[in-house]
Amino acid sequence: MKVFQLITKEIDVPYKTIFIMACVSGIANGLLIALINTGSAYAVDGRVDVNLILAYILAVVIFVLALHYSMTHSSRTAEYALLRLKLRIIDKLRHSDLRFIETQGSMSTFTPLTDGANLISQGLSMLVTAAQSILILIFSSLYLGYLSPLTLVSILVIMAALLPVMISRNKAISSPLATAANQDAKFFEGFSSVLKGFKELKLNRPENDDLFSDIQKNSDTAYELKVEVNNYQAYNTLLIYTIYFLVLMAAVFAIPSLHPESSDTIHKVTATVLFMMAPIWPVAMALPLLSRVENVVSRLYALEESIDQAKDKTETRAPVQAVKKFDTIECQEITFRYADKDGSTLFTAGPFDITLKQGDLIFIVGGNGSGKSTLLKLITGLYQPKSGSISLNGKQVNSKNYARYRTLFASVFTDFHLFHKLYGIPDLSASQVNMWLKEFDLSEKTTYDEQGFSNLELSTGQKKRLAIIAAILKQRPVCILDEPAADQDPPFRRRFYTQLLPKLREMGQTIIVVSHDEQYFHLADQIIRLREGQLIAGTDS
Repeated sequence: MKVFQLITKEIDVPYKTIFIMACVSGIANGLLIALINTGSAYAVDGRVDVNLILAYILAVVIFVLALHYSMTHSSRTAEYALLRLKLRIIDKLRHSDLRFIETQGSMSTFTPLTDGANLISQGLSMLVTAAQSILILIFSSLYLGYLSPLTLVSILVIMAALLPVMISRNKAISSPLATAANQDAKFFEGFSSVLKGFKELKLNRPENDDLFSDIQKNSDTAYELKVEVNNYQAYNTLLIYTIYFLVLMAAVFAIPSLHPESSDTIHKVTATVLFMMAPIWPVAMALPLLSRVENVVSRLYALEESIDQAKDKTETRAPVQAVKKFDTIECQEITFRYADKDGSTLFTAGPFDITLKQGDLIFIVGGNGSGKSTLLKLITGLYQPKSGSISLNGKQVNSKNYARYRTLFASVFTDFHLFHKLYGIPDLSASQVNMWLKEFDLSEKTTYDEQGFSNLELSTGQKKRLAIIAAILKQRPVCILDEPAADQDPPFRRRFYTQLLPKLREMGQTIIVVSHDEQYFHLADQIIRLREGQLIAGTDS
């Protein structure tokens, strides 16, 4: 089972102490039953044994301390296993190939890391309690076997008859649970669509209604599947009750009539069976939840496997020495191919034959779908060319030095993300950030301190300015700006081209700008024009 794989694979601490303490608690529990039975026999005769009372108190203390140790340490261990798996998946994800992230479509793929993780946390804690209860049952059963071997045999026969049925029905839960999880993911996607496409839906009632109908259909399917699962689980709970009451019936009615000598111990046997009821409940409660946890853990490992397959082979775990400066970057006949799931070509960009020089201001021009973003991702090393090559200062960039090559670039793509804090910039001072905020007319909107930005609830244009500031502060040799003047007011747009870009050049940065503002093209050292993924006539320096 994947649940046990999670516990055994993700934990590198010894189990022996936890297991020994769990066994001690089970033994103490069995001893308590024996002491209670002995004490009740003494009470019938009107006797009180102080040693028996002291032994009982000692057994209670041992039981409580051993149970507390095993529960707390096993729960901590289980939580550590989950934490280790989650962090490993995220660590692998941040080193995966960009195309893997781009083709996921939505966050629903990664829901097991959040919602599923909470369920696993609850399930593992209950599973640990159930495992301890099973140990208690084992030692209690040994004591029961000492009192009445025939009763113990009866229990084993009843369990042998009913447990396989319960296990088989528990396995049947896996398929509907997996399907329900997929439907829940579709619900999440639909909900995201409502938020992201709210304007479109508000203006188009039929589209709005159709989307909601689709969400409702997926939700209804998930509902039916979950009801089916709950019915399975209710059936298993009833089986556990049936096992318990059949055992009581055998102990009280059947066995004394078949074996009259056992009547002398019937009160002890009955007390023992009743005492065993307490640890049965955690087992009964764990079984339904275990199926759900098994499903989520399976999805987590499946996610990890898909991320492993998408590993970026150019990434390295070793520290990468950043490239501080360069003379030329030569892109020689580089191409990139987009393919569907079957491998069929959807779009090919290139070949691109371009030379970038240190300190240049370069404009990339083209309509939507012309290949501008693809070219930027090729230049920055986010995509590796399907053919052709890139050279840095005459030395070809390959899988061994791609990670170092990428340290040349800071970027603001059209789908940029703003972090609440500036990471990875050594010796960064708040005053330095606030100086740039003032330079970009943002000082009245947000400030920066050790905790990060005071406010990120900004307009689209203001957020883009903040992203440009973050790129500048990284002090990389090349700054990539994709449509930086879009969503800016005319005065700032003009100042951006005529004052801020020249200032960045004076700081020694090479700047690559995707732009449609033709009135400022005269500022460029080189203009790269694209159409339908190809360089076109008019590319000039």
